[in-house]
Amino acid sequence: MSNLRRCCGGIVRFGAGLALILGIIGGVMLSPEVAFAAPGASGSSSDEICSNSEIDADLKAAAGCSNDKDAKGLVKTVVQVLLWVVGAVSVVMIIVSGIQLTASAGNPGAVAKAKNTLIYAIVGLAIAILAYAIVNFVLTKLK
Repeated sequence: MSNLRRCCGGIVRFGAGLALILGIIGGVMLSPEVAFAAPGASGSSSDEICSNSEIDADLKAAAGCSNDKDAKGLVKTVVQVLLWVVGAVSVVMIIVSGIQLTASAGNPGAVAKAKNTLIYAIVGLAIAILAYAIVNFVLTKLK
């Protein structure tokens, strides 16, 4: 085990740092945008915006209008974020299993552990993708 730490400790720290950076970037990209505007600056109240059928749903959501699509959008966003997190963790675990396999030096127990790590990472990623597909299918059928 000390050989693995001596050999690959920097790689594992690099992987953890990369995952942290990707998580921060993803969090910033998924954070809502903030708009600062004076209320009533355009002469329209939020009630007029919400009741106008010609205005796009995204603009209505930005104006604070609520409808049943908000719950669908929230579920879809949560599933997308979870899929991104599971995908990032799966990639990190695939890399870790490769490092474990390389550092196993033919030890049957270590090779089996590395193979199991790889299999579990791939199966987890496949389950996450299928869950994403199922949620999107259900949300499109709820229209």
